[in-house]
Amino acid sequence: MFTQLLDYFAEGNPQLFRELKGRLNRHSLSMIGVLSALIQCVIVGIYSKQNCITWSEDVGGYCQDSQTVIQWESAFVSLTFMLPLLLLAGGVYLLSSDWMKEQRRGTLNFLRLSPRTSQNILLGKLLGVPVLLYIGIGFAIPLHLLCAIAGGIPLGWVFGFYAVLVALGTFLYTASLLNVLFVA
Repeated sequence: MFTQLLDYFAEGNPQLFRELKGRLNRHSLSMIGVLSALIQCVIVGIYSKQNCITWSEDVGGYCQDSQTVIQWESAFVSLTFMLPLLLLAGGVYLLSSDWMKEQRRGTLNFLRLSPRTSQNILLGKLLGVPVLLYIGIGFAIPLHLLCAIAGGIPLGWVFGFYAVLVALGTFLYTASLLNVLFVA
């Protein structure tokens, strides 16, 4: 069953399948997961502060009955600036460098002469090359939504932000590939 699904997927867009096969391995996925979790922990750590309810001299001046308060709105704003920066700048860099690497190796003409349409090849590149970046940012989306909910940010605004981000990413990624294509 899985092999039939994999064959069907590979037949639909072989360029995307090749990109995913080359990038999605255990080592890279675990590194992306650890890096994303570490960055999220740092963000939560930066925007959390401890409120002391009582100060006791008996215990050496430590806080008793303390609670940690997280500044959700500030964490949301930080993630709102970081996610697009990583997605747009990182994706454009990855796509441009991959396209130039294909040109240096001489496999770009092989892609151009393949029986697939140019839209199929470009879609495979757009979805496959920055896939690790997509996964890393996907791991941060739940924290971003949690910060929005806890900070009182309307979810309609957040999902509108995601839609604009996807549209802007698609435009910039396509423009970077076309720029490299015409320059090369």
